[in-house]
Amino acid sequence: RRQSGLVDSREAHHQLSQILRSYVAECEGQQTMQMTLKDLRGTRFTLLAQAIEKLYPGAFGVRAGVRAGVSVDVSVDRAVDEAKRLVSTWH
Repeated sequence: RRQSGLVDSREAHHQLSQILRSYVAECEGQQTMQMTLKDLRGTRFTLLAQAIEKLYPGAFGVRAGVRAGVSVDVSVDRAVDEAKRLVSTWH
């Protein structure tokens, strides 16, 4: 949808976040859709929390570059690759 221009980069990151949360909720039987990143960090879903954290810069409009000494990548393609990696390795 991003490549066809139906959604912008920010919306694509939000949608990926929802897809990952929904996937984990379905697999694990625990509601993750309304959890904040802080909430997720307090669960056993460490890999989901890490994936969501990587989506935050793109979802909340942070520009690519360096932020607080950490490289920030807001590429949708990179985010899709991360999402695929999480799904393919989820138990």
